[in-house]
Amino acid sequence: MTFQNNRNKIIYLSLVIFFVFVSLLHYFSQRPLWTDENALLPSISTKNFYNAFTADFLVHYQICPRGFLILTKFLAQPFDYHVLGLRFVSLFSMLLGFLIWMKHYRRAFTEDWVFILAAMSFAVSFRMMYYAAEFKPYATELLVVAVFFLFLNYQKQYEDKPPDVKLYASVVLLPFLLLFSYAGFLVFWIVGYNFLGMIGKNRKIVVPLIIYSLVSLAVLALIYAVDMHGLFEKHPQDDYWMPYFLCRDSLGCFMETFFEGVQRFATWWFADKKIFKVMASPFIGLFLYALVRYGFGGLIKARFKIFDINALTAVLFSELFLLGILKKYPFMGERITLFFAPFVFYLVVKGICDLRRFKPALYLFGAYYVGFLIACGINSFLHCLGLYFPL
Repeated sequence: MTFQNNRNKIIYLSLVIFFVFVSLLHYFSQRPLWTDENALLPSISTKNFYNAFTADFLVHYQICPRGFLILTKFLAQPFDYHVLGLRFVSLFSMLLGFLIWMKHYRRAFTEDWVFILAAMSFAVSFRMMYYAAEFKPYATELLVVAVFFLFLNYQKQYEDKPPDVKLYASVVLLPFLLLFSYAGFLVFWIVGYNFLGMIGKNRKIVVPLIIYSLVSLAVLALIYAVDMHGLFEKHPQDDYWMPYFLCRDSLGCFMETFFEGVQRFATWWFADKKIFKVMASPFIGLFLYALVRYGFGGLIKARFKIFDINALTAVLFSELFLLGILKKYPFMGERITLFFAPFVFYLVVKGICDLRRFKPALYLFGAYYVGFLIACGINSFLHCLGLYFPL
């Protein structure tokens, strides 16, 4: 990454070091497994690798991608399922996801100070640090979505370029990411959608499209057979997630749940204490404004081609909205929508940037946001430190 001066480069590197340090500090605290993690543990500690490809692999009514569990078992089994082994996949996924998102932010924000603001939003986030060390697939889902987004940026060049070895390798390997992330289902289809839109300009793209479609179907068939065969049956966790869906009982009920979901999208990621969510309230309006102007506006401007962050943000939000209405995926899922958090940071920063037409408002919101992020970073650090020196 290039910067206008060394000071900006040092600030950015400091943010990278801070995020890695705090994530490792949390990881090596070896905090005890909590309820959901303990519920997943028997699935990998009492069954062998063959069982991972059977329908009854999961116990205690848990829901978790098989690829994530198999990889975790492979890494944790030699260490007798020590907590560090169980959480290593999440740590690796979050750290790699962070670096990939820095590339996305740098592409979206060419001005150093804006890029640094976006990077800081991610780096100080309590939720990002926390789920970097949990035996659950949330960090892996963030990584999978980031990787698919990386490919969408790369895919655009083939509108007028013949397929090459890199493209063929990508279309063969990408579908296997679905084994590691349910969130991947929200983005994997976009690859084929973009290929279809490119055929008019480049007919040679048909072969990669066919390969991608066939591999995707094979992976989907495997997932359905061993993991999601009971997709349309009632699951014991359905009642737990019911309050997180969008209400269809009345307009008033719908509006209440919709705006509650929007509030959580805009405020939940920064810290774990209620005071921080209250302090983040001014960002709700910026989030909605940027979602409409840059998200949906960008999708329309791109003529519904989904290659950049604006179009992808609009599509993901639309999918979460639709699935929330259909009661298939929690609209207010908080941790289960962790993969969407980097898009929220992007939208908030875009909203702040648009205040530059009103200099006093820009300086006010900019200073407030930076101060807020510094407070969030201190909170994340103190939380991790408290795991070593409890009061």
